[in-house]
Formats: sequence, C-alpha cells, structure tokens
Amino acid sequence: MARGDKGTYNTQEQQSFANANQAAQQGYANQQAAYGQAMGGYQSELANPGYTAAEQQAMRQATSGSLAGAFGAARARAQNAAARTQNTADLGAVEEQLALQQGRQNAQALGALDQQLGQARIQGQQNALAGLGGLYGTSTNATDAAMGNAGNLVGTQGKVAITPGFWGNVLQSALTGRG
Repeated sequence: MARGDKGTYNTQEQQSFANANQAAQQGYANQQAAYGQAMGGYQSELANPGYTAAEQQAMRQATSGSLAGAFGAARARAQNAAARTQNTADLGAVEEQLALQQGRQNAQALGALDQQLGQARIQGQQNALAGLGGLYGTSTNATDAAMGNAGNLVGTQGKVAITPGFWGNVLQSALTGRG
C-alpha cells in the first residue's frame, strides 16, 4: 500500500465499520421487536390458555342446540302421530322418555366438550411454556418430565409398599400351608 492510499483505506475502513454497526443495530432492533411480540403472545397464551369464554359458550350452545333440534323433531313426530291417530294416551310417556334421553345425551355431549376444553387449556399452557422456554433459551420439557416422573415414582413406591417382604412371604406360606 502506498502512503497516499492509507487515508483512502482508513476512510473505507471507517465507512465499512459504520455500515456494519448500522446493520447490527438494525438487526438488534428487529430482534427486539420480534422478541417483544413473541413474548407478549406467549404470556397472553399462558395467562389465558385454550378457548375464550365466548368461544366456550358458543361451543356449548351449538352442542346443546343440535341435540335440542333433533329431539324437538322427534317430539313433533310423536305429536303429529298422536294427532293423526287421535290417540294421545301414550304421548306424555313418549315426551317424558324423549326428555330423559335428551338430558342424558346433552350431559354426555357437554361432558365430552368440557374434557376437550380442558385439554385445549392444558395444551395452550404447554405451548406457551415451550415458547417462553425457547425465548429464554431454556427448556420447560425437563421440568414437565420431572413432574411426570414424580407421579410415577409415587406409584412405584406405593407398589413396593404393598409388596410383602421376605418375612411376610414366609408367614403367608406358613399360614396357607405351602411349604
């Protein structure tokens, strides 16, 4: 490099450094914006996992409404048959049986729906925790696994507790006559 090129080189070097610094700052700002949006989304999902109250209500109404429509049609057919034959003697019993069946099926359908809503809530919490774990660079899966293993450990300890030991087996053999 010639002596006159040193100034040009320094200028180019400073310009390249400034460009790189500006790109790094822009990348950092973009990262912070994305991080803030992701953090907010995960925290919102963790605070309110699953379906909203309005969505749950709509799902319950749709479930009950579809059953009400089907049983309403069955009631109408029974009433039409009674009117057509002019025999209403068993109409009350038929309507009572339909109401009983509707109540049972409605309870079963809403119970299944509540189970699905609960599973969606748990899944939402797990997704939020996994997302937050990814943002923080840690994994919540290890904690979940440890908590699951704790339940298995309690079950294993309970099985061991009810399994008779050596002297228990000897005493049981002596009492039952096995030798």
